[in-house]
Amino acid sequence: MTASLYFGGEEIAPAALEQRAARVAAGFERLGIGDGDVVALMFRNSPAFIETMLACRLLGAYYCPINWHFKADEAGFILRDSGAKALAVHAEFLPQIEAGLPKGLPIVTAEPGWSEWRDAHPAWRGAPRNPRGNMPYTSGTTGRPKGVRRMAPTDKERALALELYRMLLGLEPGMRAFVSAPLYHSAPNLYAVQAVINGLLVMIEPKFDAEATLAAIERHRITNAYLVPTMFVRMLRLPAETR
Repeated sequence: MTASLYFGGEEIAPAALEQRAARVAAGFERLGIGDGDVVALMFRNSPAFIETMLACRLLGAYYCPINWHFKADEAGFILRDSGAKALAVHAEFLPQIEAGLPKGLPIVTAEPGWSEWRDAHPAWRGAPRNPRGNMPYTSGTTGRPKGVRRMAPTDKERALALELYRMLLGLEPGMRAFVSAPLYHSAPNLYAVQAVINGLLVMIEPKFDAEATLAAIERHRITNAYLVPTMFVRMLRLPAETR
């Protein structure tokens, strides 16, 4: 089950989102991505981010989000350490990491060129594979970041995890979710992905803005949102007439 995705004034219907993800999966497969492989992502919050994660789930590949503030040394380390077989990246970030890119690494760029690359491939129609999910990296406070590569779950383990996520995140039918925190962070990433695969309407914002968040909640009848304490403080500091 796939969600509706709302971004930048455009609502992407469930069937369209599934089609996009399937085309991305076909493109990745053509690059040699398969079961258990890793695709690195260096995206701003965007439909491309969601489409890529869904595509990796279809292929049984891990997706490894990279903080888009990283420079060549930091990004290059993760790309090598993770064993990434491809990098999907917003084109604006390439200059800052170019010196650290592993030689011969396939790169797919977005903004511009994402939709053209994606839609050049027919929708992937392979047999269902075991979704691997996120391969996050620790913050590296005591040394280099460390990748967390979990073993593929059994069907029973995956069903249990999905149910636990539904309970812990409060995901319910008809919910309208909002995410503006960076999707390269594990918590908002988990929230967004679980909301999507549970078939909810998910509104993604490129970044947090206190006034815009309140306006979006009112305009789009948002029922649930991923917000951290700092975001609440910023909203509470808005003038009373704005709130």
